[in-house]
Amino acid sequence: YDLERLAARATWRDVEPGQVVVRQGEIGTEFFIVQVGDFTVVTNGEEHPAMHARDSFGEIALIHSVPRTATVTAQTVGRLLVLAGTDFLAAVTGNEDGQSIARDVANAHLRRGAVVE
Repeated sequence: YDLERLAARATWRDVEPGQVVVRQGEIGTEFFIVQVGDFTVVTNGEEHPAMHARDSFGEIALIHSVPRTATVTAQTVGRLLVLAGTDFLAAVTGNEDGQSIARDVANAHLRRGAVVE
């Protein structure tokens, strides 16, 4: 039931090359999963590995209640699955496993330096 509800609330966002999806320092309100496209990730002027289909971003700001930690910009035409932050947090923090997994993913991004929010 929870997965069906989450899927029903998700939306699609099409982006054009050069379009900024999230900007470092802004408040995070959404979580993103890349369906199609290539996206640059820049933190404090430093470029990190690009993101592609099945990559995701946005969880660090949502889980840790901090501003976006990177700017993500579309390099190509792209399509993103978008979850509202409240829906994302409800899905991953609804039980201990979800909380632990979400924290592990966010912390892994922070450790890698590929801070993708």
